[in-house]
Amino acid sequence: MRGFLLALSLLMPMLWPGVAAALEVREGDLLFVTAGRSGLSAAIDDATGKQGAPSFDHVALVAAAPDG
Repeated sequence: MRGFLLALSLLMPMLWPGVAAALEVREGDLLFVTAGRSGLSAAIDDATGKQGAPSFDHVALVAAAPDG
């Protein structure tokens, strides 16, 4: 399992530009970040998560700057 996660983390930066280019984010969209299993992310997940359900520990609101 660790080997898989290591390989995924090494390959992800190469794949990310293709994913980001296909994603159409608009003002007002909410972006959710899945919880990690260490530090503050783990503490938030332990306190608020439900077993077997997706777990998010951060959320962002997309907003455009006045100059676009």
